[in-house]
Amino acid sequence: MVYVFCAHTETDHAKYDQLDVLQWEFHVVPRSVLSATGLKSLGIAKVRELSGGPTQWADLASRVTAAAADQRRDDDSPWWTQ
Repeated sequence: MVYVFCAHTETDHAKYDQLDVLQWEFHVVPRSVLSATGLKSLGIAKVRELSGGPTQWADLASRVTAAAADQRRDDDSPWWTQ
């Protein structure tokens, strides 16, 4: 499992456009990295640290795929087989 945290970064109200992916930061954090912190909550500074920095929208799918590659656990199974 992989978590994707998203933060809108535009600070100028006149330019704010929630549909503009260039105004967003995407942070990919594998479940194992997140659970290893032992934290029950975290702020954006910790998310940035754990993710190693923001991922551009165009690279998001490949970053998620790469992060998920090593995350399979024995108790993971497709929902349709349960």
